[in-house]
Amino acid sequence: GSKIVGTQTWLAPELIKLWRQGEERRGDVRSDVFALALVFGWLFLYGENLYGPCQFEIENNIIEKDPINMQKIDSKLRDLYENDLRKMLEDEPKNRISSAD
Repeated sequence: GSKIVGTQTWLAPELIKLWRQGEERRGDVRSDVFALALVFGWLFLYGENLYGPCQFEIENNIIEKDPINMQKIDSKLRDLYENDLRKMLEDEPKNRISSAD
């Protein structure tokens, strides 16, 4: 069967929850949108994760819907991209912005 692929600090919340339960499941386009937001955040933060400094904290903050480093993004970039990032980081996959958008 398929298994969850990826490093936990780059996973969407639904995949972290499955991984913690020991379930095997592959992400889809919606979980890829979440991961892409993390990549954008990493670029905007010069190598820091939007959700914290270490794996355990990042995973918990993803589950808690708390991107603690969002405010560290340069204000001009944040003004331009924060709304889109937040839409990409929606906890519920069906509420996330689509990859087409």
